[in-house]
Amino acid sequence: MIPYSDDVLIFGGDHTIYQMSGDPMNGGQIDRVSDSVGMAWGRPYCKLPDGTILFFANRGGVFQMAHSQKPVRVSQQITEELNINVATNLMRMEWDDHAQGVHLFITPLTSTVATTHWFWEMRTGGWFEVVFANKNHSPKVTCVYDADDPDDRAMLMGSWDGYIRFPDDTASRDDGTNIASSVFLGPFVSKDLDDIMV
Repeated sequence: MIPYSDDVLIFGGDHTIYQMSGDPMNGGQIDRVSDSVGMAWGRPYCKLPDGTILFFANRGGVFQMAHSQKPVRVSQQITEELNINVATNLMRMEWDDHAQGVHLFITPLTSTVATTHWFWEMRTGGWFEVVFANKNHSPKVTCVYDADDPDDRAMLMGSWDGYIRFPDDTASRDDGTNIASSVFLGPFVSKDLDDIMV
């Protein structure tokens, strides 16, 4: 269930999505939003600042849904990578105000194995692969701590090893483990196949 607002509650079923609007005992109603797309179990969703809901679907992939609108897939670029077993993995999503995007954590339920998580950058719609060097760091629980002091605002992640961690842009190591990072640019080609300097 997604508490969308004081007046709207969204139900993510295995193959359906319903929306309850208003008080059902006082003129409210329940409407079917989708009869083909559902949500993975648990809490596989987050709410963006504009009210849009992003969620991991029952059959894989990430969808967005505005109030009373049909779900629309936003993970076309990584469709194959998100074709995973939703019964053996725990999905968690959190909005990151600082990075202006959504973290999608996919953590296996039965063991600590290396796994790929994703970050969706809202401004460009791009997906970025995230892999923790330490397999014990994959989150099982997440939440956003929205403090008054900007230095105290953080996304908290409870991991397999029992520790609670948060992302830190100034860190040079990942809780004692070296951080490996890479980026792919290109190919860059001019109309006449000229030499190009980037």
